[in-house]
Amino acid sequence: MTEPAARRTLPLIAAAWITLVALHAALQLLAPRSVLGDPLLPLWARASLLATEAVAIALLVILAAAPFRLAGDRLPGWAHRTLRCLLAAFLLLALAASWATFWLSGQFLDRQGFLFASMNFSSVLGYAVRIHPFLVYGAPWLLVAAAVAACEGIPRWIRTVPAAADRIVARAAAAGAAFALVVAASGEIGHRFATAKTTDPSTGATYSRDEL
Repeated sequence: MTEPAARRTLPLIAAAWITLVALHAALQLLAPRSVLGDPLLPLWARASLLATEAVAIALLVILAAAPFRLAGDRLPGWAHRTLRCLLAAFLLLALAASWATFWLSGQFLDRQGFLFASMNFSSVLGYAVRIHPFLVYGAPWLLVAAAVAACEGIPRWIRTVPAAADRIVARAAAAGAAFALVVAASGEIGHRFATAKTTDPSTGATYSRDEL
């Protein structure tokens, strides 16, 4: 990979992380009983959980970008663009699937949820279609189109951006990821030493630290 191409890869990774975190945070604000809107969680716990999710997204983006960085110019241009679009579409569909699961069941897609959905695919699909058909049939195609448009359009746009802007984006993402890591670690430490109980304002039920 040439030096200018390598230099342009880091801002793309940084911009991808910033975009995904912003999108995830916006969905958290809009979703009922999400991390940011859960009345059972104190402010520090909400910030810690959101920061943990931001760190997880950063790791996912880095892992997704690593093969392209390692391959360099050994891949033909068409293969590089095709794989980049497929990977971006997969990441967006995975994020959408997790959020769709949350909207339909109140819980994000995890390993147990994935296994359950795999073993009961027809039932889960039928339920999702009845509840929100557009979420099943329309949204995936829109996400694939958005991934292709972003993968083809953003790199061309990035090439017109001054190098100084590249550095600003990369440094902002690095600072944001470092801050998210500190907040996530602090929240985990605070959770381990928390002793106060939390009362649900809607039901009056009281929960200890281990029950939340």
